[in-house]
Amino acid sequence: MADLLEMSCACGYRAQVRAGGLMRSFEQESWWPFNCKKCGVVNINWRNDVRCPSCATTDVTPYGQAPVSLDQTSEATYVQAWNYKASKSGHLCPRCGDYSLKFNRERFWVLAD
Repeated sequence: MADLLEMSCACGYRAQVRAGGLMRSFEQESWWPFNCKKCGVVNINWRNDVRCPSCATTDVTPYGQAPVSLDQTSEATYVQAWNYKASKSGHLCPRCGDYSLKFNRERFWVLAD
């Protein structure tokens, strides 16, 4: 199962990300949004090397974990893929630096083999 998500902030920042994988390829491709200190929100296939696809640093943090996300209790889970999970709001915006970045579900899909 996979989600297409938009992350948006009141400052106008927006990023489209994927979370999860498809039934026929999840063992090779499983995506989650990460924060890169240099590049901001990046989508990383964590089945490979967990590094920024733009600058190649490994200094990235998955959204849903401190210090890039606040108040991530399991009762507040909005999006989840395997062991990664995150609440709808309370995420660090790379543009303004506030914890006002939130997830909005664009699409959800399941493809079987």
